[in-house]
Amino acid sequence: MSTFTPLSFSLIEEGELEKDLNDALAEVNKGLLDYRRKFGIEAANKAKGEVVLKIGVTCSDAKEGIYNIRGEVSKKIPTRPPRVTSAIADMEQDGVETLFTRRSGTTKDDPRQMRLATEAGEAIDPETGEKLEQPNVE
Repeated sequence: MSTFTPLSFSLIEEGELEKDLNDALAEVNKGLLDYRRKFGIEAANKAKGEVVLKIGVTCSDAKEGIYNIRGEVSKKIPTRPPRVTSAIADMEQDGVETLFTRRSGTTKDDPRQMRLATEAGEAIDPETGEKLEQPNVE
């Protein structure tokens, strides 16, 4: 009776490759869901995740009939989409031209346009243009 069994996917690396593949698939699934939640439906419409499994079998000793099995799992999760925001060129007090933005930070809107809240919903002081401190509510 042989102590060997035919090679199968679940036996490569004593099952570790299969586990890594399942873990990578779970990470890609979570990454795509997180991407949609964070960046919205429009950005997520073309978002793509990918899991790649490579298995290579190489004869390392033809005389003895020894083969090496190389397993590799890689994944791609969508990254932050590019966003364009605006600043305005103006002179500093010392006469050096630089880029300026609202005190609350850049947005896609014209920096000269006053805002009442940030994109995240934080209130902006209309007199200073700075984000208002949120009161501690307990």
